[in-house]
Amino acid sequence: MNIAECESKVQSCNLLDKKYKEYYTVAHTGSGGIMFVIRLNEDTYGTYTCVATYKSSISASVDVLKGTD
Repeated sequence: MNIAECESKVQSCNLLDKKYKEYYTVAHTGSGGIMFVIRLNEDTYGTYTCVATYKSSISASVDVLKGTD
């Protein structure tokens, strides 16, 4: 599932569907993008991967896990 994309030429990032606005926010960093999970629930836990659109071998992943109380 793709959540967001960034445009280097215009230095902006956008969510791909307005339904994601309740769970995520994205921003351009000057050299790419950053996505924040702003609402944690069963649907937002998991592995998130960011891939450079110009070279798919460049990527980074992070796991968002449910904490224990």
